[in-house]
Amino acid sequence: CEVELFGVKMTLTAYQSKLPSVYINISTGTFDEVNSSSDHSYIAYGDLSIGVTEKLAAEKGGKTSYQSIENNAEKAGTIEIRGRGNSSWNTNPAKKKSYQFKMEKKQSLLGLDKDKTYILLQDSVWFIGQKLGLDLGQMLGFGATPKSEFVDVFADGKYIGCMLLCEKVKVGTSGVNISNLEDEFENNGNSIEGLDLSGGYLLEVDNFAGDDLKVIT
Repeated sequence: CEVELFGVKMTLTAYQSKLPSVYINISTGTFDEVNSSSDHSYIAYGDLSIGVTEKLAAEKGGKTSYQSIENNAEKAGTIEIRGRGNSSWNTNPAKKKSYQFKMEKKQSLLGLDKDKTYILLQDSVWFIGQKLGLDLGQMLGFGATPKSEFVDVFADGKYIGCMLLCEKVKVGTSGVNISNLEDEFENNGNSIEGLDLSGGYLLEVDNFAGDDLKVIT
């Protein structure tokens, strides 16, 4: 259609995205409160669904629709969602943010490894670089490199932008393939007696953990 804005005539053409569409519907809490939580302590609950075009589903060998599955009727919603990021996080409502969501039951979304927890990464000046870097890691055989897919994200019916759906970096056979000492500790009656503590270890160096040097394992 043709429109005129400030005396300038323009032609507008609508295009439909071919990317998968992620729909997040909050039932307990609000998305605004998630965005306002500077330390990511606020968690909202709801449901998640993904729609994929038939052509893309055929190319990827996947499904045309995904839905978070209920595992506990007493819990609010089938997913929990919170903010993600340190230096990249801000509470400015005009800026896009990254999120982490956790489903009640493990699923493989869009061909990514089966898990409960996934990441939605915001776009930035490095947005394409993030995807290229992750894909390059996969091509070079770095087994712990997360898989990722571009998606369009909608929250409570509002489009919040194109984002990168990623696997979360974590210990596991499909992630960082080392012994899970946390599970072994619990299975050993919350005791380190007899456990092999030689590692490996997954470390996070976090400039935002506080003034003193802190190592999170």
